[in-house]
Amino acid sequence: MNDTLRPQLLFVAAGVACAGLAHGVELPAGFEAVAIPTNLTTPTGLVFAADGTMFIMEHAGIVRVHDGASQQATAFIDLTAEVNQNGDRGLLGIALHPGFTPDDGPTSWVYLQYTVSPVPGRDLGYNQDDRYSFSRLTRYRAVTTGGGDIVANLASRQVLLGHKLPNGIVPDGITSCHDSHASGAMAFAEDGSLLVANGDGAHYDFRDSGGADPACFANFVHPVTGQHGPMKVYEDSGAYRALDLRSLAGKLLRIDPETGRGYPSNPYYDGDPASNASRVWALGLRNPYRFAPRPGTGANDPALGQPNTIYLGDVGWNAWEETDVVHGGENFGWPCFEGMDEQPGYQNFERGNDPLGRPDCDVIPPALHAPPLLAWHHTDDSALAPPGFYFDEDGNPLEGFIGQTSTGGAFYASGNYPAQYRGRYFFGDYSSSWIKTIETDANDNLVAVRDFGSDGEGPVDFERHPRNGDIYFVAIFTNSVYRIRYTGAQ
Repeated sequence: MNDTLRPQLLFVAAGVACAGLAHGVELPAGFEAVAIPTNLTTPTGLVFAADGTMFIMEHAGIVRVHDGASQQATAFIDLTAEVNQNGDRGLLGIALHPGFTPDDGPTSWVYLQYTVSPVPGRDLGYNQDDRYSFSRLTRYRAVTTGGGDIVANLASRQVLLGHKLPNGIVPDGITSCHDSHASGAMAFAEDGSLLVANGDGAHYDFRDSGGADPACFANFVHPVTGQHGPMKVYEDSGAYRALDLRSLAGKLLRIDPETGRGYPSNPYYDGDPASNASRVWALGLRNPYRFAPRPGTGANDPALGQPNTIYLGDVGWNAWEETDVVHGGENFGWPCFEGMDEQPGYQNFERGNDPLGRPDCDVIPPALHAPPLLAWHHTDDSALAPPGFYFDEDGNPLEGFIGQTSTGGAFYASGNYPAQYRGRYFFGDYSSSWIKTIETDANDNLVAVRDFGSDGEGPVDFERHPRNGDIYFVAIFTNSVYRIRYTGAQ
């Protein structure tokens, strides 16, 4: 999320979103944003079951269940004692097992990704008392009580990533050495693999080339607890770990949902499914906290290595935001590249004799950099790249737009929206609160970017309803979930 605006924008007061129209959200004629009746505190995202039931995440580590009309009084799960919600960390990823049924059976799993508090029950600052966090992926089976509530079977808990050893080291953890850029979204592909997005775990307040947080790493021993820092020493490379296949940070992962291990069909598989490299699907990402599989793409057999094509929003640093298209094996270049261009601060870093093996940006040729599908600038609307694809609904060219926090979106597939919206990717910018759509051809080439909504109250997640087909979004500024409904009324 936007690094300069985050502290004053992300943490909003708890509130109740009442049913009715969203008076602040502006949409095209014939569309309306309908607030779902909820009682939420800092919602960060949601996922739909096939019957339309919503599982809504709250930042602090609570999951709420909602049937579309009313919110279940009992939480599905409360992990607030385990979750560290300091800064932009917290509970940020959720997914439901394919064929999800809340019957405590083999398809009842709910997957959760979050940052772990180094002291249970306390939301320590990222370096408070030299105790550092990391991010973890767990799963729980869902059960339906006699009263009809859907709750987690706590005894079914399994840790897939983020196993903490007795000495404090977490060899398969996701790095979190500052208060942002840790865990992100998850989604199942058509082939049954689980796709998991993670940020680089680095600082945003300066050029982080490593060495800033020694207590985050395994060669540090805490003088009081005797515990080592959580992360392996080679991860002390700051933002550069996004390019290091030994690290899970700054990556899109593709893992077996039963084991948390990588597939032999992954692009960086090294013969060991438990290695971090074997889990990587794409690398060189900064903060890809939201993404969506493109419907109609991908194979059914995970052995083929052809999950859905992924459209992903990656949050930039000083200048650029981007939407990336992932087929597998891409290197999106962070921190050597930001948007379409080289990132000068990191390009100019002098490594010398580097025992950490940090990549030299000078030897990453443009041919190895997968450019974004779309990049927009923080302050210069005319810098939109590539140029020439921004239009209004009548096809008239527009100059450009700005934003500070790319929020990955959702594809509209079918329903009662006008025909021109079929196949469009709805995405947003959390800081600027706008919503736009992207049109691409069958080969993921950009066709058009168009305005759709403004004053979106801080959109942090977009999802497609499995039955009515409408796009829903989570508005963190007002603790709300909205349905984008088409009525045809002018």
